[in-house]
Amino acid sequence: MKYVATDELAHFSFHDSFVTKLDFTDGKMVWTLLALNATTKNSQSGFDSDMCIEEAEAIFEDCNIESIVFGAYSTYTMKNVLIESVEERTAELSEYDNILSKMADGKCDILSMDELQNGQDGKLRACFMFNGGFVDLGMHFYVTISFLKSVITWDEFSGIAWYEYPEWKERSKNSKD
Repeated sequence: MKYVATDELAHFSFHDSFVTKLDFTDGKMVWTLLALNATTKNSQSGFDSDMCIEEAEAIFEDCNIESIVFGAYSTYTMKNVLIESVEERTAELSEYDNILSKMADGKCDILSMDELQNGQDGKLRACFMFNGGFVDLGMHFYVTISFLKSVITWDEFSGIAWYEYPEWKERSKNSKD
């Protein structure tokens, strides 16, 4: 791979990227990601705008899944009548394989990544929020992992990030006013 970013998860925008392949062997979790964005703060980016990466590989070394949590949600009719209310739920370890399999089919887009935290054990921690509605995993779910090192590699940038286009910047500016 031409570009390598080590321990720089905070310098990527995961919003709207997809995991299309996931392997978990020998303590390494490896994701193949589509539509990942490198921010201007990324060590591999010399651009003035955040840039899209069509395909990247993310490797989390000495990785553990700390938890998978399904977010609470409520569904209402157009007349604001409650149809369904689901409480937050932490997945059982026996559910992980099924969840990870569904997560890696390219239908669960990543909504966000919470800021990294250093743990008392020397490991880094990150929490990824996924849209699970497309694969019957609830409205959204959170995967929290701990790891010693993250490495993201890719071959090329495929253009500026979608949110850098003028129409999206204008829309974003107007929504803040």
